[in-house]
Amino acid sequence: MKNKFWSFLILGLVLAGSGCYQPITVPKIAEQLGAADQTETVAAQYQGFGKLPEIQISQAQDLNQMTFKATLPSLQPTIAVLRLPATNLKTTEFQNLTQAIGLPAGLIGNQTQNLNYNLTWTNQSGVIWQFFSNDRKISFTDNSAEPAEAVLDNWLGQTRLLDSVDMFLKQHGINERRLKNIQIIPRWSEWLKKLDQLDGCVPADIRQQMINLNNSKDLFYTALPELPDSYTAGCVKAYPARIPVSFEKLIDGWNVVGRDGAPEYGGQIIVNAATGQPESGWIYLPSDPQRSDYPAITSEEMKDLIQQGGLSGPLPGDKTVHKIDFAFVRLPKEQNSLHEFMVPAVIAETTRLIDGYELPYRIVVPLIKQ
Repeated sequence: MKNKFWSFLILGLVLAGSGCYQPITVPKIAEQLGAADQTETVAAQYQGFGKLPEIQISQAQDLNQMTFKATLPSLQPTIAVLRLPATNLKTTEFQNLTQAIGLPAGLIGNQTQNLNYNLTWTNQSGVIWQFFSNDRKISFTDNSAEPAEAVLDNWLGQTRLLDSVDMFLKQHGINERRLKNIQIIPRWSEWLKKLDQLDGCVPADIRQQMINLNNSKDLFYTALPELPDSYTAGCVKAYPARIPVSFEKLIDGWNVVGRDGAPEYGGQIIVNAATGQPESGWIYLPSDPQRSDYPAITSEEMKDLIQQGGLSGPLPGDKTVHKIDFAFVRLPKEQNSLHEFMVPAVIAETTRLIDGYELPYRIVVPLIKQ
């Protein structure tokens, strides 16, 4: 009972210090780039974030031929830059918290600045949760959901399994408009499809490999056993008892991508294949960014940068651009900065011809003028 009292007291002091009960209205001046909550805030002036960190783009020329089968978009003179909110406690919040838990003032010192904080808790279901403020990452472990066996005679199937994950996210208040492509990770999905074709009937040595796979620490990157092409003599039924599911992060309906155009994960969850119960995993909680307009590159500059290979620079082989899409890329985070910035980018879905083979890749071009 004493622990509950302190939990509520600390929470109340932090919320009081943060002014959570006072609604704040910020004028909107930068147009939103896609479907987003109307409560998201924007910066109140043009170039309101000051000078932004620069993202390095190769200036090397690509001497290979590039063919455009996709129509390039016309660009507006400005783009909306996003600034993610600081992830630390404000001074008053930090002071209230340290006083509430009895940290000596001499230990805290003067002119303090909280850099980040972590929380760990459990609830009536016995799930252990952790929150890491530096990247707004939630992790969880439900020990009661772990299967007794490492392999099963059957599994729920992809549709029911993903429905269970979808329901789990909804029940825990995760905004699904900030997520995309909830899926069994592709190499697992293809592997399970082949396993279904075999009706789970595999040789004993493959079954043992599946047991080892189930007990591995990281199902997302562990190698999968090689399945036979057909039934084998003396085969046994075996499906993995745990299956990894992932989903991508969205902001304003767009992916957040790296320099190579690969989308950032919004979360990864390990699911009990028999019940659909999530056992463990992590999720990035979305935050509401501020927005401010900044000058954009021209359509001609965009085409030139695509031909130069964008953030990846020039690569060997003649290229063909098949499709154009949009996403956000992160600007480099400056040392000691409390904020991180994202800018819109064009994503060119491209193939390049190497030794007679077409290799797919993505060209990423930030649309901010630097």
